[in-house]
Amino acid sequence: MVENIRELRDKAMLAPTTGKYKVYIIDEIHMLSKNAFNALLKILEEPPEHIVFIFATTNPEKIPATILSRVQIFHFKLADKSVMQPFLENICQKEGINIEKDALSLLIEQGGGSFRDSLSILDQLSNLHPDKSTLITTEEVSSALGVPKQVLIQELLTSYEQENVEQIRSLVEELINQGNKAEGIATSLIKAIVQNPTAKNLHLIEKLYAVNGEFASAKLIVALILDHFKAAPITISATSAPQVQAKNPEVIT
Repeated sequence: MVENIRELRDKAMLAPTTGKYKVYIIDEIHMLSKNAFNALLKILEEPPEHIVFIFATTNPEKIPATILSRVQIFHFKLADKSVMQPFLENICQKEGINIEKDALSLLIEQGGGSFRDSLSILDQLSNLHPDKSTLITTEEVSSALGVPKQVLIQELLTSYEQENVEQIRSLVEELINQGNKAEGIATSLIKAIVQNPTAKNLHLIEKLYAVNGEFASAKLIVALILDHFKAAPITISATSAPQVQAKNPEVIT
């Protein structure tokens, strides 16, 4: 690794044969060794005008302060639905993909704000039909991505509220038998609570452990939900709308 950085440093010093700049992109820069960082630091201290370095990382805390003090830092976040929706609609129009609006919204949710993941899902769904003009429905998207049916999620949420252990077991078994994983069920329950963070739902979170019974999948679902809200607590005040305080992953270049 050190030798690679030294080789890069030597080549970077040479002026470009075409164009004005040489651009070097180093991904996961936090993985460099101490000696590699030291080798890189030498060119960052007095960089030639023709060099542009772009460093990408999800762990900025692992980068030496001597490097951070010599770069501009930009924080990137996942794309909002308001950005993703028109982007994917434009892709569908250009590619002749016919998809329901609600189905596209569900796809965006499952993509988690990632353009790459959302496009990958769209490509997967479009390949389900040889004829691209065939309508891709919300039900098809749910089935293909293993998204639990909302009616069952609402029934499960009600069962937790009523502390109906037998109903919880029955609904979880039904969801599992339909091919849903505990992680997907937990995500759907979290979404239902976040979208309607009433005092009743918040108190429900506090008593989940008491009503999950001895069913292993139900216990895992509860553990995932509680772990989520430990990292992203919901707060309600008398003067403002409910808010979710989430810990977003950080990307710095």
